[in-house]
Amino acid sequence: MKDGKKLFIMCDTFWTALYNPTVGEWTDYLDYRKLQNYNAVQFNALIQWDGGKPDSGYYPFEVNQDGTYNYYKFNEAYFERARGLVGIAYDKGFIPIMLVLHASYTKGTWSTKNHPEFIIPYEQVKPLAKKIAATFKEFNPMYVPSADTDINSEDSIKYAWAALEGVKEEDPDGLCSFHLVPSADIPEDFLNSKLFDWYCPQLGHGYKDVDTGYKLIEKYYDMHIKRPILNDEFFYEAYRHDWTKYGRFDEFDQRRTMWECVLAGAVGGIGYGASGVWNWYRRGKESVDRNRFGTQLTAHSSMRMEGSWEGPFVRFMVETFDLYDLIPCRGMCHADEMGKQELRMAKTADGSKMLVYMPYAIPITIEGDYSGYKFTLIELKNKRFGSPFVHFEDGKTKVEMYDINADTLLLAEKE
Repeated sequence: MKDGKKLFIMCDTFWTALYNPTVGEWTDYLDYRKLQNYNAVQFNALIQWDGGKPDSGYYPFEVNQDGTYNYYKFNEAYFERARGLVGIAYDKGFIPIMLVLHASYTKGTWSTKNHPEFIIPYEQVKPLAKKIAATFKEFNPMYVPSADTDINSEDSIKYAWAALEGVKEEDPDGLCSFHLVPSADIPEDFLNSKLFDWYCPQLGHGYKDVDTGYKLIEKYYDMHIKRPILNDEFFYEAYRHDWTKYGRFDEFDQRRTMWECVLAGAVGGIGYGASGVWNWYRRGKESVDRNRFGTQLTAHSSMRMEGSWEGPFVRFMVETFDLYDLIPCRGMCHADEMGKQELRMAKTADGSKMLVYMPYAIPITIEGDYSGYKFTLIELKNKRFGSPFVHFEDGKTKVEMYDINADTLLLAEKE
């Protein structure tokens, strides 16, 4: 909810937003995403470890001669400039979602294992978190006090608590979550804490995550303490598939993962990421992830890739058909071929609407008689609406295969 109204977050990923683009580039970017119907943008409040040297020349801390930071001396010029950039986004209607403490600054994580020189002294974690919250709280941000962490060591847990408590002390109404690596489990103390407000799973960036991403959403949906789920990061469009497969992720991969995750329980919102946007890549700039994810497209090209329109269409469907309270229906829908593969299906709480996502053209069987419903088939590549062939037998609903070589969404509305 926002201002008493239902809200579905459509978030873009721009980790280096506060120091790589010019003010003009930032404004143009926001205007284009506003046109597309995005309402949030996520970024790192500090320097992103793999985003290269800041194009703006601004650093959040005093820089030592050896290139490390003096964490005891904030660079006020950085924070003042960053505050102005976030203010621009806020005035255009965007919700800021900001990482407070990334794994690359946190003791006892996979990231600092090889680069201990970038670890923030523990006694400075809470002052830093309070500094970030004090700088940006007027813009009602959503905070991620611990980001990309595996949170499986005593130190990483201690750092996460300090960052979380620091944010909440400065901005008690700020909503907080952790953005952990896919394999990590949220420690029980955090799950039970009233300081923890929403779930922010990260699905992973490799090709294997295409088929299984929704399973992580199911894990969060099954948590004993229920919170809104925002699926804010998975593989980036135009990233290479990684070492296991040739090719790059495209709009179909984005669309499939978005719909499967929403129907699996991520009805708080979804995120999108484009290769070249998150780090505002300029041709010839150093790219830390090149060996794994391939040479990136430039920022201005990446910003306009086809997949950037898929999430906004999901938002349009949620808002237009009032799908804010979807409940996953596991085991209730199967393909009649492909080894009876289960498909993602969900219903609204009152049962008045039902949806099924089909990644390929295939006949399906739905458990239950939906003869009192009106069925619409939405071909998702071109956003074309049609009427499927449906019949009912033995208490089940059968949907014939459509003659379209594309993924579709089946919408059933009670008449």
